[in-house]
Amino acid sequence: MIKVYLKGVLVDANVDFEAIGDMTSGWSGSDLKGLCREAAMSPLRRYLSGFTDRGDEGYADLKRLNDEGYVKEGDVGGITHVDFLDALTGEGRIRGSVDPGVAEKCLAWNEEYGSC
Repeated sequence: MIKVYLKGVLVDANVDFEAIGDMTSGWSGSDLKGLCREAAMSPLRRYLSGFTDRGDEGYADLKRLNDEGYVKEGDVGGITHVDFLDALTGEGRIRGSVDPGVAEKCLAWNEEYGSC
């Protein structure tokens, strides 16, 4: 599911999707989409920090480069495994919305009574 949300997005080869899948077991599709969105912001933040750290002069340089067509998609860089880990554990961390205990109860109910 994570790869579906990242279709067309530059992702580094070092991303361990199996490990991320293990860390997000039981998450809803919406939860995973939020995780991908947050992880995808990290390369952009890194790129922009090179300009914003220089204050008004940096903002002016970024605007000029963008206006002149020099800022290209590949300039930003790809999502790394660390970006996913930061999204899972960092300050603005993304958490699954489905309580594991509730999910287990639903599975047990389904085993006993079947699905609709």
